[in-house]
Amino acid sequence: DIAAVVGAKIHGTLNLDWILKDEPLDFFIMFSSIAALTGNLGQTDYSYASHFMDNFSNTRHLLWLNGSRCGRTLSINWPYWKSGGMRMSEQALLKMQQVGLIPLENELGLELFEQIVATAFKNNLSQIGLFYGQSQLIKNHLNLHGETL
Repeated sequence: DIAAVVGAKIHGTLNLDWILKDEPLDFFIMFSSIAALTGNLGQTDYSYASHFMDNFSNTRHLLWLNGSRCGRTLSINWPYWKSGGMRMSEQALLKMQQVGLIPLENELGLELFEQIVATAFKNNLSQIGLFYGQSQLIKNHLNLHGETL
């Protein structure tokens, strides 16, 4: 099971980069997860693979800066999407909501995608995370003091 989860994200990322390395891309965007930033009990493999994507994004960004790759690079750490391909148990959803996280609606996610990409590229970022829900509860859970969510 671990190999399947890790392999899909890691080998998929590396293979796409290799196949597209000489293409005149405008951008190369990977969909990671906030699990890479916070960890996720019972999904260590998923968190690890998502974290790999984030680190790869930083590396590919440097390759883009020195002209070895085309297209700006970005890894987006997404929260759980309400109608996405992954499913959570009711118990997991309740735990998520206890720390302030709310499932992201598809329409809002698509709107935010454009804003995230514009913000990241304007600020020369290769990674950006999105936490969605009750900001004070999320800040408390992540032990953040004054940072913008």
